Amino acid sequence: MKSTLQGATPPYIGADLTDRFAKKARSVDVCGLTPRRDGSFDAQFWTWTWGAEAGGLDVSAIAAELGAARVSMLDGPIGLATPPQSMRACERASGAVGKTPSVRPAGRPFASYICSSLDLFAALAEAGLPVDGALQKGSVFECYPGRAWMSLGVRLAKKSTPHGRHQRQTILQSLRVNLTNGALGHDELDACLAAVLAAALDGKMPLPVVALGQQVVRDKTGVLREGRMWVPTPKQPLDVPDQPEQAEAAPKKKAEKRSSPAKSDIDPGVRERAQNLLARLGDETEKGNPRVITYQAAYRELFRRAPAKWSQGYTAQVTSVAASTETISILGLGLARLDTFVVNKQRKPGTSHWDAVTYEPEEWERVFGGAEMTDIVRGA
Repeated sequence: MKSTLQGATPPYIGADLTDRFAKKARSVDVCGLTPRRDGSFDAQFWTWTWGAEAGGLDVSAIAAELGAARVSMLDGPIGLATPPQSMRACERASGAVGKTPSVRPAGRPFASYICSSLDLFAALAEAGLPVDGALQKGSVFECYPGRAWMSLGVRLAKKSTPHGRHQRQTILQSLRVNLTNGALGHDELDACLAAVLAAALDGKMPLPVVALGQQVVRDKTGVLREGRMWVPTPKQPLDVPDQPEQAEAAPKKKAEKRSSPAKSDIDPGVRERAQNLLARLGDETEKGNPRVITYQAAYRELFRRAPAKWSQGYTAQVTSVAASTETISILGLGLARLDTFVVNKQRKPGTSHWDAVTYEPEEWERVFGGAEMTDIVRGA
């Protein structure tokens, strides 16, 4: 791996990891924070580039930076779950959308991203860095920015929108981070938040943080397992703008009006069954057993009948009812309605679904990409 860092290494580092196995592997966005005498932090951004080696990673350059830093936080799993668990303790506790099983994953969404992180942490540990250990110089820990942003108690717009990025940048500035690079991309913002958590863990920022899960251990075969995830626990929500700019407000309202029909137009019994179905599916997701349901199965569940021949009219009915449910909160994803769980033949929500939700398709894929397809959930 190579780094573009120039000059001295900042004491606090955060990195938003990418997939080293992708056909066109993206560089890793890295942020470093340096404290000033007035209590603020100067932010510096650079990148790491994955090596072309197919086997073990050459992390000498990266390890030198992390070893020179005070504390670092990387966005990715440290180790595999304890057998025979399907996810790590920290992922279960945090509701993280990524799920790291007890064996290296393959053939599932984000499997190669997970393996990239596992490989990096293993290489850093082999290089002698203190990974997920006692706090000391050169300590390297794990965080999950997606969960961390939610933990700050702020209702955020999508990170792909200018308003969503502006909100996140304002949050960082409210934490006295000096950002001189202008408008930042969402990967840079995630890396900066990771660096903020590193400084907070070292007691240099007035933001409480806690560790979720189990401290990393090395099993008999030398494989790293588990690992803690650090998340912020502010005493009160941060004060940042919540309303989108006027240019974005109009289309958003139009989308919400189209996808959220008046509840009075829906039969009370159907509405009640829809809300109960959402509660059951949400509960399964929180337990680490996400399920999705087809339009046909959802229709049978909601209307208690099965059409002899399926048509788009029935799809529209399911969509209308599913979009009208009250929202529930899914950790790591945000607010969700029943239409979050209803999928088409491609095992994904319809294209119109994304108009009125705050999460990204990528975030949905991390939660439900490997979800069980259920035909009937009544009584589940």
